[in-house]
Amino acid sequence: MRARLCFIAVAFLFAVTLEAQRLPRTVSPQHYDLTFAPNLAAETFDGEETIDVTNNLAATSIKLHAMEITFKEVTIESRGTKQTAAVTPNPADETVTLTVAKPIDVGPATIHISYSGILNKNLKGLYLGQANGRKYASTQFEAAAARYAFPCFDEPEMKATFTVTAIVDDGDLAISNGTQLSDDAGPTPGKRTFKFATTPRMSSYLVALTVGPFDCLKDEADGIPLRVCATRDKLANGKFALEATKAIIPFFNRYYGTRYAFGKLDLVAVPDFAAGAMENTGDIIYRETALLIDEKNDSVDHRKAVASVIAHEIAHQWFGDLVTMKWWNDIWLNEGFATYMAPKPLKAWKPEWGFEAGETTDTRGTFSTDALQTTRAIRTDATTSAQIENMFDAIAYGKTAWMLRMVESYIGEDTARAGISEYIASNAYGNAAAEDFMRSMERASSKPVTEVLSSFIKQPGVPLVTIDARCESGSTIVSASQQRFFSDPSMVSKTSPEVWSIPICFGDQCELLRERKQTFKVKGCEPLFFNRNARGYYITQYSPAEVLRLAKSTSLKPAEKFALLRDEWFLTRSGRRGVDDFLRLAEALRNNREPRVLDQITAALDYIGERLTTPADDAVFRRFAADYVREEANTLGWTPKPDESPEITDLRSSLLLTLGYTGHDRATLDKANELAKRWTTDPSAVDPSLVPYVLQLAALRADPALYDQLLEKFRKSNDAQIRRQIQFAMAKFNDPKLAIRTLEWATTSDIRSQDAGGVMTAVLGTPQVQREAWKYFIANWDHLTSVFPQSTTGSGRSGPSGSLSLVCDRSIRDAAEAAFKAHPAPGTERRVAQALERSAQCIAIRDLQSPKLAQWALRTTRAEKIPQ
Repeated sequence: MRARLCFIAVAFLFAVTLEAQRLPRTVSPQHYDLTFAPNLAAETFDGEETIDVTNNLAATSIKLHAMEITFKEVTIESRGTKQTAAVTPNPADETVTLTVAKPIDVGPATIHISYSGILNKNLKGLYLGQANGRKYASTQFEAAAARYAFPCFDEPEMKATFTVTAIVDDGDLAISNGTQLSDDAGPTPGKRTFKFATTPRMSSYLVALTVGPFDCLKDEADGIPLRVCATRDKLANGKFALEATKAIIPFFNRYYGTRYAFGKLDLVAVPDFAAGAMENTGDIIYRETALLIDEKNDSVDHRKAVASVIAHEIAHQWFGDLVTMKWWNDIWLNEGFATYMAPKPLKAWKPEWGFEAGETTDTRGTFSTDALQTTRAIRTDATTSAQIENMFDAIAYGKTAWMLRMVESYIGEDTARAGISEYIASNAYGNAAAEDFMRSMERASSKPVTEVLSSFIKQPGVPLVTIDARCESGSTIVSASQQRFFSDPSMVSKTSPEVWSIPICFGDQCELLRERKQTFKVKGCEPLFFNRNARGYYITQYSPAEVLRLAKSTSLKPAEKFALLRDEWFLTRSGRRGVDDFLRLAEALRNNREPRVLDQITAALDYIGERLTTPADDAVFRRFAADYVREEANTLGWTPKPDESPEITDLRSSLLLTLGYTGHDRATLDKANELAKRWTTDPSAVDPSLVPYVLQLAALRADPALYDQLLEKFRKSNDAQIRRQIQFAMAKFNDPKLAIRTLEWATTSDIRSQDAGGVMTAVLGTPQVQREAWKYFIANWDHLTSVFPQSTTGSGRSGPSGSLSLVCDRSIRDAAEAAFKAHPAPGTERRVAQALERSAQCIAIRDLQSPKLAQWALRTTRAEKIPQ
């Protein structure tokens, strides 16, 4: 857009993502004094800031980041001399250059800027939201969006202290990082001024401000003041979050050996938020569904999910906030560690909730991403805003967490804790790189942790460890080899250069697999499972006979038996095993009722039924799937028992979904349809744990009357969780006309922009309507994607890529690929490439495995004399 001068001012508005160039280190920020005055009615804000800096080089200019800012007055003062600065925008690198006539002396200097900006609707920077007919403002600055709210040195390594003041409408609440010091009337009628305490040293992306009709519940833990804040109509739903936080903070204080550093802690639920949550120091901001719990109607599963997000964000207060990565190529030092740490306080607080089981099953999504040719290494260079945003993926979160769990298993939990504590204490209030962490862990363990971690950080991919074990003279001779695992069947016989240092742990022994092939000896000839407690980040391949022997062994723990099945399923999906082999393994485990075993088997049955069956074998397979789960599903029923474990509650949902969706069991579908209709008028008619599954099964009937009932309930409800459940259910209706109706519905004011992409992705990922839905989506691409928020440059307009991963039809894939090429979006390139790769693999594995499934069905029919 056209820049305009306002006094010595330049305005510039850029809606596209451009290079986030590193700033020169000629100037170091020390302290920011920030005043924000949002005008919610006009959707703008005024800003006033003073930045105390240290000038390291005498020069006539200073460069800093700024976007969508109108500069009004800028001065730079050094050694008592104040100069007015000219402002030159540099849109290509999202910076401005402040230039004065005379050189600024080396040493302390002060930059003063008065400016204005817009409260955008893209859910980034300082943005505008709406709730209950009222406007409010909130922030999201990670990774490179603080520059949209105030001119700054917007890089994680350029830490400073911050003092924030907010001038807001009378009756509104302002929340920021520091403790509230005052709330005074003025400076004009109808306004109030909130002043907050100065923060410790921190990065600009962690500054936060929320302004609007909010209120807070209060408590304390370990002497730290706590608040959970929300819009006033939902405040009561913050009680669970407060309870969880009171358990988490003391745990982390003890675990890290360094107390919480930011004075107070607020957890704030806002209706409009692109991410799940953001770990701003002392002021964590969440989506409502990620923080608030309806004590009467929410399931244990949702409570677990909320507790996990809370623990993840609080873990960040040490990993990420107190100690911050130097640059975004080490984002795993933030996100991976928070993911790794989150279950620890929760297992201590609620051991009956089975968080450890969730840790194990979570590997599937990470392995799936890391098995792609288009995956990335944990440490990857990033120089632009788009590239930085693209780093927030399954590799940064899931792979890193599992790599750390593997190292913890290798060196011992107490030793890992000692290394983490030293790392935190040594780098508090500063910045660190991967090498700093590895040195701390190696000092604590005296084991080659740097060698192990470096091999996983610097190389992409998940290792495949092939085991050949034979008994000789009372000992087991183990030959272990490694190679990179690819899920693409065409890559099975190909090699790649990666070689990892992999701790292979079993029993009470660990061997470090450094070479492509190594041999070692183990006492005894009992069956050995070479991934103790399923903590290793690798896929293990045994001989088919050994797999059956291990599957029937009573010595394997539930997590280990799950990992055995998980790995066999990955081998099946890559073409290294036949689908008939996996079904034979499932048959061998038919009497195993362990929840994690059934979870993996039902997930595989659902995949086969959705993507691999053909008319020739469809009826036989679906009967097999229904028979496999029917007895256990009927035993568990539709209502949880008192004091039932969360694992059993989750299992009930999986079994009923497989029975109805994959098995096409008429009685199950009838029951789900009946319960869904009752739920629309009486939420107590369905147990909260079953609501999303009941609605999804009912959607298979494609009943327009039920669709309208759900739509009416959605519009009447103000509960974010209920609305989320209905959104997903309406996206799964098995009727092309209703699917297109849902795509259009996602563009209306009914749906918050943060949810629009998810609704459309769910529609496009439903196999029964894919062809018609994709055709309509492609024909109306600009209209449908216009509602997606541009809050994160890496995910903007990328919603359809998630569902493209589920496409197993060549014609749909080709049309979608052409559409993505015609509508490029910076920052989405890797995600689109991965979606196309997943789709191609789905087609390839269907072509490879469908004939084997047909032969299995024929043998099954003959053996059981099932009528065709």
